Amino acid sequence: MIRHIIMWRLVDASDQGKREAKKVLEGMRGKIPGMLSLEVGLNYNPKEIAYDISLMTTHASAADQDIYQAHPEHLKIKAYMSGAAVARAMVDYKF
Repeated sequence: MIRHIIMWRLVDASDQGKREAKKVLEGMRGKIPGMLSLEVGLNYNPKEIAYDISLMTTHASAADQDIYQAHPEHLKIKAYMSGAAVARAMVDYKF
């Protein structure tokens, strides 16, 4: 199993900006083969080191994650988030 976690600092980090980004990210749910789960979290912590929003997906294998990475729905999200974010961090791990 593969867990993919990515976090962003948004250009618009207001509650409305976070909710909009969350809606966009959740739009991938159920559309990408091999993606077993998708969770989006909105940060509530005001600390300077905190990111605004996170995405966590689960995939059965690295091959399924590769399908996710190349899928048109993911590519649309990637393009959207590249304009909506000023920074991002990512981790992938096996469990």
